[in-house]
Amino acid sequence: FRIIKTNLLDGGSVTITGRSVPYTVYMDQQLGRIGMSETEARGSGRQFQVAEMPLPRVARALGVDESRGFLKGLCDTSTRRILGAAIRARAGGAGQPAPWPWGAGSGGRGGGGRGWAATAASFWAAWC
Repeated sequence: FRIIKTNLLDGGSVTITGRSVPYTVYMDQQLGRIGMSETEARGSGRQFQVAEMPLPRVARALGVDESRGFLKGLCDTSTRRILGAAIRARAGGAGQPAPWPWGAGSGGRGGGGRGWAATAASFWAAWC
């Protein structure tokens, strides 16, 4: 929306070139992703770490009685930057880019939103 608004209404020339675009595969459970996959990170020649947390270890997932799935992130070991991230969970991609640490969301059990964003942000910030 911001790109369309900037370009159409404000006369700008913003593009998505060089930006990571989140996406969701809508299935039961949703898979929300952004950035590099492990295969892409290996192919880039970067040194990276993979961190994965199963949802049975996430309080929010237990609180909504939905403990199937995982949080996963890739971190560049030299720059400490997040290369990619994934959430496989109920509403794990709802309200894109809500599940991502740099996104904002709508919260609530059905929407994923702010709850997953906060959970994911604390998970990735703690190890990357």
